[in-house]
Amino acid sequence: MSLAPGASQVVTFASYSPTSLSTNDQINVSVPADDATYNDTKNWTMQVTPNVYTYKNTAQANSGGVGFTGGTGDFVAKFNSNIGQNYPYNINNPQINEIKVDFTTTGQPYNLGIWDATGPGGTPGTLLYQTASLTTAVGTAIIPIPDVPVSGDYFVGVRQTGTTNVGFAFQAESPIRPSTFYYTSPTGTTTWTDFLVTNSAFRFAIEVSVHIPVPPNCAINLTPADGLTLLCDNPQLSWGNGGGGPTGYDVYLSTNQADVASLNPIALVSANQAGTTYTPTLASSTTYYWTVIPKNSDGDAAGCSVSTFTTGVLTNCYCAPVYGTQCNGTITNVSVGTINNTTSTCVAPGYNAYPASGSTTTDIYQNTPTTLSVTCDASSIISVWIDYNHDGNFDASEWNQVDLASTANTASNFTLNIPNTSFTGLTAMRIRSRFATNVNGAIDACTTMGSGESEDYVINILPEPPCTGTPNPGNTVASSSLVCNGSTVNLSLQNATGGTGVSYQWYSADDAAFSTNVQTLGTASTQTATVTANTYYRCVVTCSGSGQIGTSTEVLVNVNNDGCTCTTYCTPTTPDACDEFITNVTFAGINQTSGCNYPYVFFSQTGSVTAGNSYPFTYNVTPFYTSDQVSVFFDWNHDGDFDDIDETYVTNNLQNGSANINVPSTAVPGNTRMRVRLAWAQAPTPCGANSFSDAEDYCVTVAPPSTSTLSLTMFLQGYYIGSGTMQPVLNNQGMPNPTTDCDDVTVELHDAASPYGLAHTFSGVLPTNGTISCTFPASVIGNSYYIVVLQRNHVQTWSANPVTMAASTSYNFSTGQNQAYGSPDGNQTEVEAGVWAFYAGDVNQDLTIDGFDYIDMDPNIVNGDCGYYATDITGDGCVDVFDFLVTSPNIDAGITIQAP
Repeated sequence: MSLAPGASQVVTFASYSPTSLSTNDQINVSVPADDATYNDTKNWTMQVTPNVYTYKNTAQANSGGVGFTGGTGDFVAKFNSNIGQNYPYNINNPQINEIKVDFTTTGQPYNLGIWDATGPGGTPGTLLYQTASLTTAVGTAIIPIPDVPVSGDYFVGVRQTGTTNVGFAFQAESPIRPSTFYYTSPTGTTTWTDFLVTNSAFRFAIEVSVHIPVPPNCAINLTPADGLTLLCDNPQLSWGNGGGGPTGYDVYLSTNQADVASLNPIALVSANQAGTTYTPTLASSTTYYWTVIPKNSDGDAAGCSVSTFTTGVLTNCYCAPVYGTQCNGTITNVSVGTINNTTSTCVAPGYNAYPASGSTTTDIYQNTPTTLSVTCDASSIISVWIDYNHDGNFDASEWNQVDLASTANTASNFTLNIPNTSFTGLTAMRIRSRFATNVNGAIDACTTMGSGESEDYVINILPEPPCTGTPNPGNTVASSSLVCNGSTVNLSLQNATGGTGVSYQWYSADDAAFSTNVQTLGTASTQTATVTANTYYRCVVTCSGSGQIGTSTEVLVNVNNDGCTCTTYCTPTTPDACDEFITNVTFAGINQTSGCNYPYVFFSQTGSVTAGNSYPFTYNVTPFYTSDQVSVFFDWNHDGDFDDIDETYVTNNLQNGSANINVPSTAVPGNTRMRVRLAWAQAPTPCGANSFSDAEDYCVTVAPPSTSTLSLTMFLQGYYIGSGTMQPVLNNQGMPNPTTDCDDVTVELHDAASPYGLAHTFSGVLPTNGTISCTFPASVIGNSYYIVVLQRNHVQTWSANPVTMAASTSYNFSTGQNQAYGSPDGNQTEVEAGVWAFYAGDVNQDLTIDGFDYIDMDPNIVNGDCGYYATDITGDGCVDVFDFLVTSPNIDAGITIQAP
């Protein structure tokens, strides 16, 4: 090729099969020499391995880390499965089993993902696999993958799940190769951007390993280092992933080198474990040999070396306490188990570590209460630490306070209960004293003190012994006997049952005899339950050693459905204290007089209202300013706020002000939070900060409405005269009714399920505008019914579906044919565009409009009768041929009732 001055050319090589494997194969590219010889030749070093694909040049340092700031996103690199070309293995079904990726940050969350290349233009398509959440650390992360099949092109990359730059390491490459490196944001989006388009020179430091049928490599970075002599006797063994896709590790450890070297099962201390650490319990001043054997489905790693280390002494593992003033307020006796150590004098430097022998050591069982007694020669604050996890530190979680202010020369007693999670064997215990009123807390195991003394002991922790006899759990103890609906209660037992082999089974029931709605709960020694109804709880305790059981005495936990106290509401605030304030609130039985309650108070006075009614509200403000405003808020729907449209009431903003509170008929019955708030120069808000504000909360008990109101809209075909109006039929027929009345109707509520029985009836006069308000008992609220309308010369009509009744319910038959029951569209007729009405002509009320109705009508037509007649189909006051003209088409159509 030839290049003009200043020009560049990307050189691409076809794939090839190497003749041998090596660490540093080089590709050399050169151009004819010119007078600038520095750019005549370019070398590229790459690793040739049988199953590894990488964009990382090991001869080049990483240039930086890429990520998203303020959002999530995915970064990917394209790979190819090269089926049948993996020298020296011909892998026809390649599967990814390991990914290596470099990071430049620590502590950021991410996942690794594998995609196929089925997206537009060969971009990432289907997500084939995603790891669990991982956390970045500076350097190379080696992540095992559970054999994910790939074919052809595919993508592997980092999914940044946090909003801080994940620091995905890259090496500079310019120009960046096309259709290889992509990104998308936020995570999971399917629109990908090629780094070439954004001219970003980021070649990712990422490497993919394909599973080949060989065992994994040996572990690396074994700690403790080979040949190390330790200070103390409790090391944590750790190692690193050496690659090759290990799925587990066997750990061999022994004082016998030959057993470890030969992988004798007697030296196997942990088999096929997933993690890369193991913490043994070891003897002091002893030489140990160990090795780690990685394994996978293709076998165990071979030729792994054996390492050795020598333990130190247990007491060397811990810090030595320091005292500014030695032997001042000292420990004179420690007693626990068989330890009974009396020291009449303190020996400088105020710290003693006693041997694990004689009266200065003891056995203590896990989960078995044991009394520790400590005596000091002055009033002291006393603490004890026990290194339960054998990590060589007295952690805050391993601390207990024996006494805050002991009596001089009098034993202070504390009950130790060694947890079942503690390590067994020889364990360090530290006791520290200090003059009372000083600090001697959880983090003070090594703190320099000016008084007191420290004593260390070695105790022998033993597994908990088996239980015996019959368990006696005593009473069931509830954290509360009255809880808010949906809240949790913590259950425990009055008496502990010691020993191993103890099992627990918790139960709940609706009655104390546990015969109704018995539910099986958990099997731990304690239980947490969510309470939604009044419930009894108890526990059956079984001792497997003796085969005996004991049942705790039941406890009743009641539900508190108080929406006023069981809901957490926002707390109003103000920067201005007690300049003006509410001095009286009177409402529905509340009459509260008070002074300054800056910035907020919840009064115990309660009021009572009924949904659908109105009540006067009055208040007083002292002192009063013309810009003062007062509002009242109610949480009528019990949703925990005062934000709904009908929950704010504005007063007349006078010093002695008032308002009328209309309680919605839909208000939820029960205790309801009410808030009264004063603010200056602004409309009060229920939450947040208001200027010169005072806020008072109360509970108001809402009673359900005494009735349920159904607002119906309907039109009757014969009486309809247009524009949403009907004839004043009763007035026309000589009845003493106003011209706003149309005719009598009966409205029935029928059960929603077969046999659709009659539940309730209402009779009234339908106004000429077609809207009637029907009153039913409050017992219908919450139930569903078919609405059925009967009228003296129109066919009986049912609602299309059952309607759920509330305190106030509306239903409009006139808006559509399908508002009435019937197949296919509904049993109504259109009387003008978009207005539908019930069919006219059922004079004899046999639920069908037919010739028998005409037979009843004909004599009245012949006689020209006028007055109160059902045969007056048009409602104009007289029976004539116009009534027949309305009825005739319905007779011809065979109109009849349609009902479920």
